[in-house]
Amino acid sequence: MTPARRSPRSASFLKPNARVARQQAKRVRSTDSAMCIACHIGLTMPLGQLALTAPRHLDGQPASEQSFVAARNHNNAGGWLHGVSGPSDRRYRYDPKELNMIDELLRPVTGPAAWRGEDLRSGDDWIYHLSDDERIELETVGARFLAEDPDLRFVQAEDYPLPITAAGLRVWEEAMEDKRGFILVRGLRSDLYSDALSAAIFFMLGLHIGDPMRQNELGDAFDHVRATTDKTVDDPTALGSRTTDKLGFHSDSSDVVALMCLRGSKSGGASILISGATIYNELLRRRPDLAPLLFEPWYWDWYKQDHDAPETTYVSPMACMVDGVFSIYAGSRMIRSAQDYPEVPRLTAAQLELLDELDAIFLTPGLPIEMDFRPGDMQWLLNYTALHSRTSYLDYQQPEKKRHLLRLWLKREGRPLVPGFGKNVVKGRAEDRDGAVPAEKTRFRISQICYPRYDWGKDAAY
Repeated sequence: MTPARRSPRSASFLKPNARVARQQAKRVRSTDSAMCIACHIGLTMPLGQLALTAPRHLDGQPASEQSFVAARNHNNAGGWLHGVSGPSDRRYRYDPKELNMIDELLRPVTGPAAWRGEDLRSGDDWIYHLSDDERIELETVGARFLAEDPDLRFVQAEDYPLPITAAGLRVWEEAMEDKRGFILVRGLRSDLYSDALSAAIFFMLGLHIGDPMRQNELGDAFDHVRATTDKTVDDPTALGSRTTDKLGFHSDSSDVVALMCLRGSKSGGASILISGATIYNELLRRRPDLAPLLFEPWYWDWYKQDHDAPETTYVSPMACMVDGVFSIYAGSRMIRSAQDYPEVPRLTAAQLELLDELDAIFLTPGLPIEMDFRPGDMQWLLNYTALHSRTSYLDYQQPEKKRHLLRLWLKREGRPLVPGFGKNVVKGRAEDRDGAVPAEKTRFRISQICYPRYDWGKDAAY
């Protein structure tokens, strides 16, 4: 679980429940008198290069987590910082090195990941078109994968090499890691394949990009995004991926989230992305006083994402900055719904303001980009660079024509993150939680998992 951290609203340890608290306490201990600010705000540096202690009030008492980094008064010499969440005359003293860190943190993020949708729409360099040779290789090797039907918990990329597609895979990875954070791959003919072959090709490509993760507590490596209910996402018993309703901007539970379109909708259902760096820059422009709150720990509703979850919540910051790399894990819905649990600390006025401001930024014209999925399209997204959502859609009545996407979650090493960032409670594909899933419920073969599961998720919420 996530290391023990300070509550967003108090100086006490996070206490989602006794079990989680014990697990947290085993990993990290901290006190009011000494605390690494760098870790608290999501900024880490090489061990030994910088060690910081907690800011102190003028009377020598520790400052609250809410007010540290709140707003720097650049006209005050000597390293003083005015707090914005406490009395206006309260000041906090920092070492000059700490202020340099804070200044670095509150600067706009630059680079290709800080894009605006209106700019991307003027071109199509975010779309990769498969060559005929790449497509033929994927169809051929995918057919072998399907025929051999390996155990998805243990199969490796080297078992199914892709020498022709390898160069393209590097382009996709570069687009995610070093450029805008996502790429749309087009050219597969899923309308001519069986769903099993499409799933085999998709999973096989995932092996070459990262390590697949469990999508639920039953151990499924795929999720099927397909409407099975007339409920809306406002219904607490509805699972967003099973509705035709629009979805708000959010992050998923992995390093990479990928979608493959088997069949499109009758109308609507566009995928929408928004740059995390651009969200942050816009927040700095509108409400710089709220920006530091992104780096504090927040409670997220786990139970409403998966009713089989062993705990009701997990904890993660919404942003971190490590080695100059900005990462985001955001979305207000699961934070707000975590307030349904009495053991979760109440959101402060400032935190509620931040959530409202983020929701307003998400709707800013020109920031998001929409893309319609065609059969065979694959969207590969680095989860910490952009948030995603979906417009509502009108589906076909015939079951065989209904909109149907496959979702894949991948773990991918290399991106510097603070410990416990994102939905850090998700297990790898070969990992069990505490007890084994009943054999009759397991689906560890493409021949099984290519079909939607109807014994999970009916009463859960996105």
